[in-house]
Amino acid sequence: MKIFSKIIFLVGFLFYITVAVYAQLTPQYAITKIKRGINIGNSLDAIPTETGWGNSLIQKCCFDDYVNAYFKCLRTPFTWKVHVSNYSPFTLYNFISL
Repeated sequence: MKIFSKIIFLVGFLFYITVAVYAQLTPQYAITKIKRGINIGNSLDAIPTETGWGNSLIQKCCFDDYVNAYFKCLRTPFTWKVHVSNYSPFTLYNFISL
């Protein structure tokens, strides 16, 4: 029984180490997986609306152009507090016209 407990402990410990080592991506590895991407700027970060900082509205044709230009990733920074209702159930406003 004592050897069985040691084996279980060892297997559990090895599993923990394996998960801990592979659970996090390094920035360098993540970059190799992201491929070609584009940042749509701060359009959805602007206050009070999408055009608040002089950016144009994000439209469906923009996304079509990104796909046609072979972009694989899209970064979209958001300031959620201006796009979410103040009370439960905290719904998102329809702020993108696609």
